[in-house]
This record gives sequence, C-alpha cells and structure tokens, in this order.
Amino acid sequence: MCSSNQPEWKRSRDTGGGVLLDLASHHVDLVQHLLGDPVVRVYATTRSLRGEGDHAAVQLELASGAMAQIFVSLGTVDENRMEIVGTEKFENNDVDMVPQLTRLKDKGADVIILVGNAAPGAQVMKARERLSWKVPVVSHWGISGGRFPELTGPTAGEAHFVQTYSFFGKQSPVGERVLAALKSKYPAIKGPGDIFAPIGTANAYDAMHLVALAIEQAKSTDGEAIRAALEDLKTPYQGLIKTYNKPFGATNHDALGPEDYIMVHYEGDNVVPVY
Repeated sequence: MCSSNQPEWKRSRDTGGGVLLDLASHHVDLVQHLLGDPVVRVYATTRSLRGEGDHAAVQLELASGAMAQIFVSLGTVDENRMEIVGTEKFENNDVDMVPQLTRLKDKGADVIILVGNAAPGAQVMKARERLSWKVPVVSHWGISGGRFPELTGPTAGEAHFVQTYSFFGKQSPVGERVLAALKSKYPAIKGPGDIFAPIGTANAYDAMHLVALAIEQAKSTDGEAIRAALEDLKTPYQGLIKTYNKPFGATNHDALGPEDYIMVHYEGDNVVPVY
C-alpha cells in the first residue's frame, strides 16, 4: 500500500505500528518457515518519509549462522507484481548477446531470468558486463554444468541459480561414496568442480535407485507394474539429495518439492548457497 493513500492513523507509529509491525513481521516468519532455521538476533534501521517508520532495512541472524536481509516499505507500489517486458532467444553457439540484452534494457527490464547452459549463459553475462548493466541475473540450473566461471570471468558470482544438490562442501556418506566412485571411474574428475552436470548427476542417481527399488518391489519390469510400485514405494531410500520416504503417490509424481531447492551462486569455482 502506498503511504500517500493511507489514512492518518496508518501513518502513525502509535496507531499503525509502522512498517516493522505491518510488513517486516510477516517476512521474518516467512524466512524462518522457508529455511527451517530460527532467528536469534535482529538488527534494523528505519526511516520516516511519508509516515512514521514507513521504510526499514532489517538484518536477521539465524541459529545456523546464516544471515538474511529484508527491505520493506509502505511507500512503494500498491501491489507485489512481476511483469515480463520481453523475451529473447539465442543459439547455443552464439558469442554476442549484446543485441538481445540491449532490447531488454531498452524495454526497462530490471532483472534477467536466464534459461541456458554454461556457454551461452557466460555470453549473456559478458554482454551484460559490456553494457555496464548491473541488473540481477536469476538462472535455472543449466549454468552449473560446464565451465561457467572460467568462461564468464569475474561476474560469474553475480548470477544466482537454482540447485538441488552440490558436491562442494561437507558430503553425506552417500555423497562421499558417489564422489569417490566418479573419481575412480573417470580420471578427469579430480574434484567437485570437474563434475560436468552436478544436478543432473544427482537427480539421475537418486531416480535410478528409486526405479530399482520399484522393480524389486514389483518383481517385474513391466511399465505399469513399476508405476504402481513407485506410487506406493514401501522401502525408504537415502539418496544424494535427501531421504525418500514414499516419494510418489497416485496424484503426486514429483519426488522433489520446493523445500528441496536452494538458490546458489559461484564463489570462484565453488557453488555455495546465497544467504
């Protein structure tokens, strides 16, 4: 709600509560719900422009040590909305994305939603850099498979992308076993950064084991029998991404839900969560 359209009682901190009570409190709840991590410390600064305490910047410290930032205002637009101002396409071997990004820039885009693999994704980032266009870039997982940091250069970390699994960092016993097996079978893999399609590898690894359990349960390789077994899989499976306990049902064919995805970015050659 825009402050200029608010009644006088809403603009008063005593009667309206200000933006911290009105908006920020809900965002704090949302952060804890999405991350499953309680807030242990809060820092906030407020400003009063068209009402008392109608702008605030909040930093949350979570129990895990992660930090989250919230910016809230009662002096912005009347609703939360997203408008697609343009859609551009490219070929996998394109080496100049400046024309596409120029058209998006001219249309007033304030964020780039990228669907592409490492090589064209790198060209998008290079074109963005050449245009001195500092808009955020949010990508699907494709840029994690390949030499994106090497091909992109210093702005690689500015692209945030979705991920279900990372071979970087401390691994579960399953992750340690899979990484060791990959190194043993493929000499070119010396570490996590050499796994060319990490998300595809993790998803395929877990999926094949779930299918194997379904075949064993069905005592058959018939397609309908496997489907029925998958929809009522009785054996839990500890996979790379998570523990699957009855992951499918007659009306649910998605073993992964929103809680299984995280936003990450590159720090050097490492893929790390975005906090």
